[in-house]
Amino acid sequence: MNVFIQKKVIKKLSEDRNTRMELALALGVSERAIWQMADRYTIKETANSSLTKYAVIQFFRDKGLSDDEIFYIEKPAEKL
Repeated sequence: MNVFIQKKVIKKLSEDRNTRMELALALGVSERAIWQMADRYTIKETANSSLTKYAVIQFFRDKGLSDDEIFYIEKPAEKL
């Protein structure tokens, strides 16, 4: 099972400095680190990345987003 962050959330992190600052404070990292994670994620989506950690998901839940608005899950193809 692979967990990916929704493009809407990545776009918000890329464009909204206040959101990056709040998330950085919640995680104890720099705002630049959040921006760089979002930037890398826009180039290539990474399953189960730092952006899918529980604290990040909880941050966006606290902002009023549902799980479906925050991330989506892809199940790998089953072997026959």
